[in-house]
Amino acid sequence: MLSAYEVVARQQGRASDPPVIAGYTAAASCLYREPVDLDEAEALVSGFTHAVRGQNGS
Repeated sequence: MLSAYEVVARQQGRASDPPVIAGYTAAASCLYREPVDLDEAEALVSGFTHAVRGQNGS
């Protein structure tokens, strides 16, 4: 899902938006760290997808 939303962000021209960059960086860092904290990863990926869609997370 993270990679798919990264593509969406590029297609929408939002890939360089600071909230999108921060969201992707945080989610990717969490997902590629062992052991993966699934609750944290879910929250971070959700935050990233909200940033890509231009939502504030509420």
